[in-house]
Amino acid sequence: MSPCRKGRDHVYQAVVHIGNRKERIAAASNESLLTAMEKAGLCPPARCGSGACGVCRSLLISGDVFIPEHVDGRRLADKPYGYIHPCSPSR
Repeated sequence: MSPCRKGRDHVYQAVVHIGNRKERIAAASNESLLTAMEKAGLCPPARCGSGACGVCRSLLISGDVFIPEHVDGRRLADKPYGYIHPCSPSR
């Protein structure tokens, strides 16, 4: 399926590290990474659900994530170092 087809949400594979665990999970393009982790039965630290509090602050080791500017709650100092907030909505 072409990623350019409009009206379709895509499911990607993500590898997440929580404590000593390393899990491969499915993550849909229309949901936050936090939602995908919770659907996979993981219990990552989170509080606000919008990226504002920083409790879920995580390091993106590789790959890309799309974070719309209007919902990006990261500190400016975190952006160049690859930190993300998995609770931030993808849209």
